Parts: sequence; C-alpha cells; structure tokens
Amino acid sequence: MSTPDELTSTPRYDRIVAASRQIAWDLGHSYVGVEHLFLAIVDDPDAVPTQVLSRFVGPAEVGDAVRDLITSERWSSRRSDSP
Repeated sequence: MSTPDELTSTPRYDRIVAASRQIAWDLGHSYVGVEHLFLAIVDDPDAVPTQVLSRFVGPAEVGDAVRDLITSERWSSRRSDSP
C-alpha cells in the first residue's frame, strides 16, 4: 500500500485541474475553488461523477446552474475572490 506522498496523479486528473484553472481564469476569479473543479468535472463526459449525474439530470444543465450562481451579483456580494 502506498502512502499519500507516493500517490501519483492520472492524466484525467491533470486535465481536470488544468481545466478548472482555466475556468476560474475565464470567469475572472483569482482563485481556484471547488466550484471550478466541479465545472471541469461535469465538462468531462467520461468522469464518473458526470456519468452518475447524467442518470438524474443533464450535466450541462448542472454546469450552467453553477456558472449562473458563481457569476451572479448575489454570489459576488457574499464571496470575495479569496479562498
């Protein structure tokens, strides 16, 4: 069994993290949060969470709802651009 320090990342993980950074940048955020990771995950049709979501709702619909929330005035007034 490996230790946490010995775990390696997968190519999909690396793509998701890179995509989440790009999403945060595109939205004008100065941080990468769980919401950006979530958006990157639901954009990947092969990701397990996306496949599970698709059984109940369209992942694109969920992604749109998250984008709408985190770009809304309400969200901005409740949250600063720091983690």
